[in-house]
Amino acid sequence: MGQQYVLGVHGIGQGKTSQRELTKSWRDALDRGVKLLHGGATPTAASMLAPVLKVPHWSALLADDEGGLSTREAFPDDATPFTADEEAFIVQALDDLLTRQERAYAAQVDPTTLGLPKVPPSITRRAIAYDRRKPGGRASKLILSLREVHTYLAEPDLASLVRKHILESADAHTTVLIGHSLGSVIAYDLLRHEEIAARGTAGGAVHTFVTCGSPLAIPTVQRGMGITDGRLTQIAPRLRWINVFDPDDAVTGAAGLALTTDQVRDVEVDNGRLDPHAAVKYLRYPPRRPRRHRHLVMTDEHAFATSERRLLVIAVSDYDDGTPAKRRAFRDGIDAQVAVVEDWWNSPHLDDQRRFEPSHPPKPLQSVHDLRTFLIDENLIDASDDEALVIYLTGHGLAPAGPQHFLRLPDTHTDRPLATAFPTAELIAAALDSPAEHVLVMVDSCFSGRLAEELDRTLKPLHPDRHALSSLVVLAAGNEDSTPRLRAFTAALAAVHAHCADEANGYARSHLSWEDFHTILDTVWDPAQMADLHVLWPPRSASRRLAARELSPCLPNPGHTDTTLLEDARSQLGWTRPDIDDYWITRASGQMSGDAGWYFTDRTALVTRMNAFLAGSDSTLIVTGQAGTGKSALLARLVTLSDPRFCDNPAYRPYLEAIPEELRVPIGAIDAAVLARNTDPLELSAALYRALTGQPVPAGTDTSELLRGHARTTLARTGRPLTVVVDGIDEARTPRRIITDVLGPLAALHSDGQNAVRLILGIRSSPPPSRHTLPVRDTHAERGLLDLLRQATHAAAPLRTDDDSAQEDIAVYTAALLHAEPATGSRLAHRSDQPIAEVAAAIAQEVTPSFLDARLAA
Repeated sequence: MGQQYVLGVHGIGQGKTSQRELTKSWRDALDRGVKLLHGGATPTAASMLAPVLKVPHWSALLADDEGGLSTREAFPDDATPFTADEEAFIVQALDDLLTRQERAYAAQVDPTTLGLPKVPPSITRRAIAYDRRKPGGRASKLILSLREVHTYLAEPDLASLVRKHILESADAHTTVLIGHSLGSVIAYDLLRHEEIAARGTAGGAVHTFVTCGSPLAIPTVQRGMGITDGRLTQIAPRLRWINVFDPDDAVTGAAGLALTTDQVRDVEVDNGRLDPHAAVKYLRYPPRRPRRHRHLVMTDEHAFATSERRLLVIAVSDYDDGTPAKRRAFRDGIDAQVAVVEDWWNSPHLDDQRRFEPSHPPKPLQSVHDLRTFLIDENLIDASDDEALVIYLTGHGLAPAGPQHFLRLPDTHTDRPLATAFPTAELIAAALDSPAEHVLVMVDSCFSGRLAEELDRTLKPLHPDRHALSSLVVLAAGNEDSTPRLRAFTAALAAVHAHCADEANGYARSHLSWEDFHTILDTVWDPAQMADLHVLWPPRSASRRLAARELSPCLPNPGHTDTTLLEDARSQLGWTRPDIDDYWITRASGQMSGDAGWYFTDRTALVTRMNAFLAGSDSTLIVTGQAGTGKSALLARLVTLSDPRFCDNPAYRPYLEAIPEELRVPIGAIDAAVLARNTDPLELSAALYRALTGQPVPAGTDTSELLRGHARTTLARTGRPLTVVVDGIDEARTPRRIITDVLGPLAALHSDGQNAVRLILGIRSSPPPSRHTLPVRDTHAERGLLDLLRQATHAAAPLRTDDDSAQEDIAVYTAALLHAEPATGSRLAHRSDQPIAEVAAAIAQEVTPSFLDARLAA
């Protein structure tokens, strides 16, 4: 690509930032992004050069001083009263983002708050409704952002001067225009008014326009720009427009821009829990998959993905106390403690995405100077927000008169702790106040419980956003008077580690939650051998207890074995790794067995019809048959072969490439797949919503309406309906209500004359009596459910897995099994094709239509 010249247009909240600070933060983020894009290598070649960057500081124009251009007294902040126009603008914008049910809730909620009111009740009501969906105070940040957008839009003369100021930094070299937040509105204005990148203007070489965290999708913002039809004005068609957004970034309205223009390509990213709107988070990462398509996601099943994992080990052992034998025993004990910590966090059994890189002082610590030098080199204050930090600190503790706790070093004078001992809270505060969003500090020292009161005082200046994080944790070896024995703290860690490593205990996920950790600790704790671990931070609260259920990147699970093949949206119905290994991979050779080819390529008539449905426009396909006839196996094949993660797995790529073109499933063809077994309508709707969005249903919302709203929004954004697979309908707790209350309404959901959802439904049923009919317990009931399903969804004739073609398919399947070499061996595996074909045909004659019986017979 060669050298790129970037003109950046910053967003909100930069009024108190200097030009130098602003440019440096953008440059550092972009430099890191370029480095990550090239696998962490230091840029050398022309294609890897960090861009030349200019970020004109237009916020300075709005300063409340003699040189300011705004007619307002100052840029609005929390203390600035709302104007009537501003209130109306924000009310309309919030109404744009709220659902009908949320607006109804807002209309009846009590807006009274404690203390003097700062926000008009009309806005407060809507903010409360929005925060129910997006907790964590994001509504207040959205409101502040909208106030700044309104300031720009409400003063056209100011807007013109801001754009002119930015244009002064554009020249003939400029190739990329980036706008963040309100800056994206300003940059878009420059392009749509042809003030840049047009004939006779600056920036003629601009080829790429990038918007990040943009509010352009909010209709009220569009109306403020004079756009009334919901479609953004076209910009120069030669420009490549990329819009990067995080669904948790309230300023974006949790949406991209694809609904507003055909020129843009949306890229969804995950910027983490803390300030997902931050410019540096948008700028520093290469494009990533949407959060529901990534394996490491902060849900109850996956931990937040981290770019780096660092283990700081601060172990002081070279004291001159006691006899040489006692000093040696103490050093050995400290070494054993460190070994336990490294065996957990730096274990070779952990994969690269979970293993922590250890960092030790370059020489044994003797003095406070040595320790401070090491910490300066570690530069905790510049840790990245997506880095996980684990700090283990051990050595003699010191608790002189007063409230402080100190780490004693060999050169410490116990009567001069302030000058010669290290204040432990200083290290903890530096780690917790670093940008890192996931921090664990373990203080394995005498009197470490004293830190509880000290931290409560020391951390009061911590930013409220960081104070609210439940992912910043400090553990201590006891209370303020405790003098735990050597190895007692790490004995507790080792016991938790061993418990997790035992597969029989059932901890199989990639990481532990803090709730898991404390539950296991309660189970394994032995007061005779282990320290009484205390949680010094975070403070206890209901919200933090709930957040403690999330998996922590700081707690890699030693018992984790990754068996995940599919992305979350399809994992309920698709194949698992044990499924594949049991059926297709021989234990003797580790190669795919002959059975694999059948699963991928045969039952061609049924597979062809399913593929035809995917390529067509019908709203519903029903797949049905008697038990054991392969209905669920067909659906699992469809779901699995459409899954991007599975198709990207190099272990199975050769077999996928061998599938004939007409029998392949388009990647991404299935958006979600769920099992209806043992569910009621509410539970099934919630499962569908979670599979489609990666998010749980917010408390107090109408699940069905939320699901339908998501389907309509997706259709409007992508131009194609969602395709959903639901199996096990007959096994639901209330199958008739599942059909009438969930599946029927979804099949009938339309927008602008187009289906919003397409359904592929699996249900067990008995065919009309024939020679292939298997004994059933309640034929009438099964036929009644199938008829009801067809009527409710207006489906065409169902695809039956037990029709007359089943016998031929079972013969081919049985032959594949007989050719294979399973773990138990096969007496026919090395016979010629003809005897195997004859045996297979005989088995098929007897067991049709049951594939299950064929497998048992083979």
